[in-house]
Amino acid sequence: MNGPRTIRDAYGELPASNLPERGARVCALMFDGTPLGNHPEETSGNRFGEKESLAMVLVSCEVDSEIQSIRTLEARPNTNTPDFEARQVNGSIVRIEMTRFADELIAEYMGNMNALFNIVQAVRRDNATLAAHIEGLHVLFDFDEAPRALFRHAVADEMVQLLLGIQRESATVFEVLEPPPECHQLRRLGVTWAVMAVDQPETYVRFQPPLDLADHRRMVSTAPTVLESKKRRYQQYSDSGSVPVWLAVFVADTISGSGLTAIQTLAGDVSQLDPAPFQRIVIGNFVAGIIIDSERSEYCSVSSGRVAIKRSE
Repeated sequence: MNGPRTIRDAYGELPASNLPERGARVCALMFDGTPLGNHPEETSGNRFGEKESLAMVLVSCEVDSEIQSIRTLEARPNTNTPDFEARQVNGSIVRIEMTRFADELIAEYMGNMNALFNIVQAVRRDNATLAAHIEGLHVLFDFDEAPRALFRHAVADEMVQLLLGIQRESATVFEVLEPPPECHQLRRLGVTWAVMAVDQPETYVRFQPPLDLADHRRMVSTAPTVLESKKRRYQQYSDSGSVPVWLAVFVADTISGSGLTAIQTLAGDVSQLDPAPFQRIVIGNFVAGIIIDSERSEYCSVSSGRVAIKRSE
């Protein structure tokens, strides 16, 4: 009998373009005594999202090699508590508070879309007929609007019917299709879809958000407010300065590289990101990051490596 699906399973299914070396480093980080890759996929109460976000930030900022292990901290009564405590390779202890910069307009859309596709993917896993019918297909859905929770299952049902109706032998790759008239929910949401590839080693059913929904400036504008809010809690995070604390910030990169653009914009003006009283601020997503502490400011990315950032006087 197969065991539960793990984080490593999920990263192993990513195509090569999604940087498998970085995925391996994310999976290797030790959380609560177990490599993150061995943890089961998100389940209620396991705080998976925070763990994965922190792992991606540490890897993107090239500081994962400094960390020996990480444990999740439970909230203390009437005291602001950081999310994690890490033992560094040099033996010292640092606490890490996790937060994020996100475009809330995008976040709402992506939350609804991810919930919808979780339903579709669950049907695909549990329905052998559907899984066999679309094996090796890459199918892309384009939604003008994301369905609300009330209509989520109805939309998922219509998507499954579309997938079951694909005629592989006559499918025209890249042809943009509209749902038939009986798919009322999909037509209401302005959905189009296309078969992007057939007879591939892996099967993908994905969605593409409207590219004009993204605006990295909304994320950048939230940065000073988020940082100040966290700094006000530092005394409690650090037990009145007795334990050093890092602030880790995950930048949601959901549409057209908006998160990466936000990181690059912040790197262009790190003077607004004074780390004090935190020992260090690390900001990143899966492909790029900024590390800021009292000794250095650096931008790290897949494309450019590590680049020192000069702080404004």
